Amino acid sequence: MELNVTNETKRQIRAGNTYTLPAGTTNRSAAPMPGAFDRRGAAAYLSISTRLLDDLATAGTIKRLKCGRKSLFRRIDLDEYLERLAKEVV
Repeated sequence: MELNVTNETKRQIRAGNTYTLPAGTTNRSAAPMPGAFDRRGAAAYLSISTRLLDDLATAGTIKRLKCGRKSLFRRIDLDEYLERLAKEVV
């Protein structure tokens, strides 16, 4: 069975938003959560602005990878940042 994915769905997946599978599809046909995000995707994943993300990366609070002129953020690094925030709140 071929999964018909709309442009809106693709944009949500790239942004790191959750995606509910249509009825009758399996997990094998779903796009996996990316291991790395661009600036917009990482900011959406953290629910912050791209400006704040840039500030955190410049300060070294969040690790940023550079691929040419493009900034990439690994999901594991973003999750570690969220864990550190959770420990600070408690």
